[in-house]
Amino acid sequence: MTLRSRTPGSSPGTTAEVSAAGRSLRSSQLSQETELATARALVDRRLAGTASLPAQVRLRRLVGMLARKGYPAGLAYRVVREALDQDRQSGAGEALDGGDIDEDEFTNAELATGDPD
Repeated sequence: MTLRSRTPGSSPGTTAEVSAAGRSLRSSQLSQETELATARALVDRRLAGTASLPAQVRLRRLVGMLARKGYPAGLAYRVVREALDQDRQSGAGEALDGGDIDEDEFTNAELATGDPD
């Protein structure tokens, strides 16, 4: 006796497609979470070494490091900005004024290179 895992009237292919789509969605969420955690860990490791530099230089260098490793520009900028804000709140770093570099600049640069991430 076999168990039926599909609803009456649906084809076996449809059931398999729905199941595969669910697995794909879960794996993409997991990979995004993993990517974010890995980017944060990389920035945290390099943050102390840039403490003596001006805030804009720190931002540029850390975002550049993540970009060279293949992280999307928006994610890199957000992770570095959060880390620098945390560092500033703890009293170790200089405040970012946000006037010279913004997220749109990085996103536009990424679009110009044709990188789909």
